[in-house]
Amino acid sequence: SLLRLRAQDLFRTKGVLNVAGPPEMQKFVFQGVHEQIQLGPAIKQWGENEKRINKFVFIGQNLPPRDYLLKKLKECSATSDIGGSYFPVYNPEDHEKGQHDDH
Repeated sequence: SLLRLRAQDLFRTKGVLNVAGPPEMQKFVFQGVHEQIQLGPAIKQWGENEKRINKFVFIGQNLPPRDYLLKKLKECSATSDIGGSYFPVYNPEDHEKGQHDDH
């Protein structure tokens, strides 16, 4: 919803995501300007002892408060077997069935 409603206020976005899936596809990076967002697997995946994190950077104006953004991002995440959080793999069929909320 943030991207859809506030694209002109989002000057720059970037981050790293810990995503559910096979080990070679668990670390994703994204970057964007306004509504143009690029997302893909990181060139270097998580190291054996590397802490798996989700990190977001939003640069803009008139954005919702940080606490609100954190709450909404946490609503989109799940807990992994290794104790960290991750974002579920997107499945277009689930979206068509209405199983994904638009946060």
